[in-house]
This record gives sequence, structure tokens and C-alpha cells, in this order.
Amino acid sequence: MKIRRIEPTVSRDRRTDDRPLVESDALGPGRTGQSAARAAVTAGRTRRTTRRTSGTDDCLAMDQQAYREIVSGDRRGLLPSAARLGLSLASIPYATGSRLNGWLYDVGLKATTAAEVPVVSVGNVVAGGTGKTPVVAHVVNQLSNRGCRPAILSRGYKAGPDGTNDEKRVLDLLCRGVPHVQGQDRVSAAGKAVREKNANVLVLDDGFQHRRLGRDLDIALVDALEPWGFGRMLPRGLLREPRTALRRADLVLLTRVDQSEESQRAAVRREIESVTGRPPVEVAFPPKVLVNAAGATSTLDSLRGAPAVAFCGVGNPAAFRRSLESLGVRLLAFFEFEDHHAFGPDDVRRLTEQVAELDAPLVLCTEKDLVKVREENLGDVPLWAVRIGVSVREGAQRLDEQLDRVAGLVNEPIPTTPTTAVG
Repeated sequence: MKIRRIEPTVSRDRRTDDRPLVESDALGPGRTGQSAARAAVTAGRTRRTTRRTSGTDDCLAMDQQAYREIVSGDRRGLLPSAARLGLSLASIPYATGSRLNGWLYDVGLKATTAAEVPVVSVGNVVAGGTGKTPVVAHVVNQLSNRGCRPAILSRGYKAGPDGTNDEKRVLDLLCRGVPHVQGQDRVSAAGKAVREKNANVLVLDDGFQHRRLGRDLDIALVDALEPWGFGRMLPRGLLREPRTALRRADLVLLTRVDQSEESQRAAVRREIESVTGRPPVEVAFPPKVLVNAAGATSTLDSLRGAPAVAFCGVGNPAAFRRSLESLGVRLLAFFEFEDHHAFGPDDVRRLTEQVAELDAPLVLCTEKDLVKVREENLGDVPLWAVRIGVSVREGAQRLDEQLDRVAGLVNEPIPTTPTTAVG
């Protein structure tokens, strides 16, 4: 089981970006980089910084944690230094491929296919969790409010036997009744969404690098907590593209602004403005309500001071932990799984055993985890997920104007536009 346990006493000043390496959506060299990263991490594994549960698959979670410690520079010594050198060498073909791919599109030597209807793309320049799923849901619902019939397109990364992944299941809950077409060929998926699902606008999830499908609005997300993926291209860092790629974005959203210090936000804001010439739209993901596998809801007030065990398998587990702490949860233990982890019966059994051992009265997870675990209780202990929303803190008018523009491209009458909700 790909799991590691972090005790509540772990220092909070450690790096807050614990995302694992995720291969690039569009560029082949990323696969070579991952192999090099795996080899370098194995060579650099010299110590453990947190106590983990036992299990035959724990080595993979250890690899991911070790990888982050190596690329961040937190892990010192001869072997980690050698690993960083190896990762730097492996980054050369990836960076070359990324820049060449971008240049070919920029000069028109690679063709971009226009969809039959307007397209909004939501993506980022780093591998890992910047909050794409809640932003996609927000954009979809805002377009629906404007009288459009949106459909969602996504790659379907780590889809299960039923052909869907955790992101689709969550988006099905957040955007009820909105069709969602998954597949690596987004051009084909776009045609299917229009012809078979009757969509008149498309929202492309994680599409910033997937330039083969044209778009009318390109939104790029930057995480205020870890904006630049340690400043290096994959696999030496987490950048899929150089940060200068943000120039082609129509809007840059700076996310998780509520979890970062003002000085940190100001520095990232300045850097974004230096690249794009425009300030970013600033967004937070406030917790809204508790939900369980049966669809029941509960208020967040019950969490203040409550002892609980928490777990997650998301791109930025530290952000989830911070959200729980902001709600006043008293964490008995916090378990991290790899991003998009497919929870199986053994995972549920072992989590249940840990919860019983800690005598926890409550278990918390993210909604992405809940749609895979699909249990109301772990043993006799209730399991709840924290549903988050989108709060536009700065730049709501600019986001509204862009969504109005897209809605206006739809070849059907559109009613008067509502104002983007703030809060």
C-alpha cells in the first residue's frame, strides 16, 4: 500500500508542496525523465524523515517522498547530490522536447485543430495539484449559469476499470448533469461531446500543454504555496514548461492565496506580472461542507476541536492538511497516498485498523478520495470528505469578462450574465 504516516508533531515549516511526479500530458520526454527520476531516487534513498506503516508497497511512496527531498535540496550528502546531477542530465532532453514542441506550435509547423464550439482550457505549468478540479467545476457552472450547455474534456489519467478516474467522479458531483468525455485524443473527444452530448461549449481539464486542440480562453493556474516546481524542468524539478509559457495564457489564476503569506503572494504576483504583463486573478479554495459516500452533508462547525484521523491521495496533501488545521481539527494522524491512488480493499482494511488503533471518533479525507473509497464508515467510525469551493479574492471582474466573451461566442442567444460569486 502506497502510504506514509505523518504524526501531528511534524514541523509545519517543512515544504508544503508534497506532490509526486506526474508525467507530462503532451510531451514524450517526460517518460524518460520519470525513469531517470526513479533510478536517481533509489540511489539517493539514505534516510527516512517520517514514520510509515508497514507494507510491501511502501517503497513506492518512499520513492516519491525521497524524490521531493532530493529535487528540493532538502536531502544532503553525496548520494543525493549525485542523484540531482543525474536528474539534471535527464532534464536536458525533456526541456529540449518541451521547448521544441512549443516552438513548433508557435510558428505553425504543428497544427492546431479548432473545435466546432468555443473551448476553455484550464491547466498549469507544473506537475501536480494546483486546484484544477475545483476551478474546472467553477468555470463549468458559471458557463451553465450563462445559458450555455458545457461539456468537460479530460485525459482520464489513471482511469479505473470503469473507464473513469477520481477527477471525473468528483466533477460529476460538482457539475451534475454535465457530460464528461475522457480520452487521450482530446480532438476526438471534442467532436464526440458536440455531436453526441449536444454541448455548445467545452471545458478542457489540464489542457495547457495539449495545444493540438484550439481554445478560445486559456487559463493557467499557479499555486501560491509552490509556484514554480522547485525552479527546474522535469525530472530535476516539477516544471512541465518554462514559466515564460504563461505568456500564452489569457488569464493566470494564483491559487491557494488564503494559505500563503502576503509577502510570498506578492513575490509570486510580481513574477507573474513580469512574464505576462498582467496581474493574476487570486483564488482561494475554502472548505464548504462535509459530505459522505451516501450523499449526506454536515456542517463544518462540528470539526472545531474534534480529534480525527485524516488521509488523502492528492497532488498537494499539505494543502489539505492546512485546510483541516484551519478548521480547528485536532489531527491524531495524517496519512498520505500517492496522487490518484486507487484505493483497494487492503487499503481500506489497513486504514480501518489504524483508525481503531488510534481510537479515533472521526475520519476525514478529500472528495477525490471519497469517490474511490466509497464507504460511509471505516469500521464503526464515520468517514467524511471536505468539499471545497472557489472564492475569487481579486480579479473577479476580469474572470467574468472572459467568461462573458466565451458565452457570447456560442451560436445561440445567451441571457444576461450573472456576476461571478465571490466567497
